[in-house]
Amino acid sequence: MRRIKSFLIRLEKEGVWFRNEFRLLGLAQIEEYLIQFEIVHNKKHLTPVRYDMRHNCFHRDIVDKDGKHVGKRKEFKVANLEEAVKLSINDLICHWKSLLEKGGYGDLLSTLKSLPEKKMQRAKEYLVDLIQHPDKIDDVPDVVDLTLPTETLTLSDSVTVKLIKGTNEAKDQS
Repeated sequence: MRRIKSFLIRLEKEGVWFRNEFRLLGLAQIEEYLIQFEIVHNKKHLTPVRYDMRHNCFHRDIVDKDGKHVGKRKEFKVANLEEAVKLSINDLICHWKSLLEKGGYGDLLSTLKSLPEKKMQRAKEYLVDLIQHPDKIDDVPDVVDLTLPTETLTLSDSVTVKLIKGTNEAKDQS
């Protein structure tokens, strides 16, 4: 049985996302993976960069505002899916400005002065954990929000409580 699990990771309150798609075979075997870097600009979702495993290789596509591929796809040699996820986010952190320019998104560079690198690193850790534990994928919500500030308090050796600021929510991490 093949199925697809799609979800967003919100990196910024105003319009910076990772769209993720796992193609699963059976209950917990990942067959393919796709991650798109998305920017919401003037109420339109733009996808300037996409990394995926289609076409029998892991690669990066640069996509212009009309949805057309720009230039040649860049192929990466990776040993496994975990390495592919790490490489894609690291590549984006290092090259995001030039990738946006190549895709014709230079006008966004004046409004998007930097990327939320710490949240991108947290997203990478989150995705790697899902790859290591594919049985958790079905429990992922449609939107994973990394924009909420958090604090962690350790009450004793056995209990850690994570407080999400701005809410009355507390999660037991034991």
